[in-house]
Amino acid sequence: MGKSYYVVPIFVPHLGCPHDCIFCNQKRISGIKAPLNSGDLHREIESILSTLDYSNNPRVEIAFFGGSFTGIELALQEDYLSIGKTYIDKGLVDGLRLSTRPDYIDETILRRLKQYGVETIELGVQSMHQDVLEASNRGHTVASVVQASKMIKDYGFTLGHQLMPGLPGDTVERFKETVDLSVALGPDVMRFYPTLVIKETGLADAFCDKRYEAMSLEEATCACAYGLEKCLNQGIRVIRIGLQATESVCDDGDVLAGPFHPSFRQLVEGMVFKKKVVEALKILDVSSETCKGQRLRLTCSANQVSSVSGLNKRNKLALIEAYGFSKINIIGADQMAPYTIMVEVF
Repeated sequence: MGKSYYVVPIFVPHLGCPHDCIFCNQKRISGIKAPLNSGDLHREIESILSTLDYSNNPRVEIAFFGGSFTGIELALQEDYLSIGKTYIDKGLVDGLRLSTRPDYIDETILRRLKQYGVETIELGVQSMHQDVLEASNRGHTVASVVQASKMIKDYGFTLGHQLMPGLPGDTVERFKETVDLSVALGPDVMRFYPTLVIKETGLADAFCDKRYEAMSLEEATCACAYGLEKCLNQGIRVIRIGLQATESVCDDGDVLAGPFHPSFRQLVEGMVFKKKVVEALKILDVSSETCKGQRLRLTCSANQVSSVSGLNKRNKLALIEAYGFSKINIIGADQMAPYTIMVEVF
């Protein structure tokens, strides 16, 4: 069975950004040093489209990421958008998506984006605490997040929020508040990017001067697990948790500190699933005494068996230690919805 959804990613590093956010070095994060010209953009799109399987009528989107797209010089912005629309008109692409700053949204911009077939707008919200935004040199306000989110939804776009736990002045508890305030604005999709200390950034200077302490991996996992669970309860799709590992973004690359892990999403999902199992066992009214020597059977979506087990089987090992199970079987079932789990003790 073919993939039903494809994204054609186009990175526009630092274009349209009026501020040097303390955490940002897009050249290192994306691996892209210069924007594509028109010819290169056509070639990049066509190269990716040529690899797609259209036999199952997939949804295909061109996505402009990496900079504040609606802050790009207007002629270049419209050049990119018009190129994207040519592939919509050819029937090869269904729509466009982009990321931008909350303070770079107004009615004129939204009308223009509609005209070119943009369907999804993701906002770099990062935090819903004003002091955290200011300490991070974001240059926008919480009020602008609220206003932009409402306008985007009023114009019928799909709204995305991108949040960053661990910015200067942030804590796990404060990030949970950010999640709650963000979710209340009704985003359709969410991304969680734990703050990493990247070389050649203001945050790197603060870290080296001991003015900034990065979140631990455990703290970031807890923060994002809360966010994932909150989104699941509200029907919000979480499309990314953690930066994708690249040649630069890796343990021995340009990351000086912070909660980087190549399997970060699995860590987060594992924490959510472990909580679900423990809550189910409470409902079943079982304890370490009644479970000792018993078997535990967990049934979940077929593609989430590894997350239920936990990275390096940590969930299985923790449950055996806590309850004394003689064996834990995890069964993947195609009919199970994602993030649902059936718990049986026998």
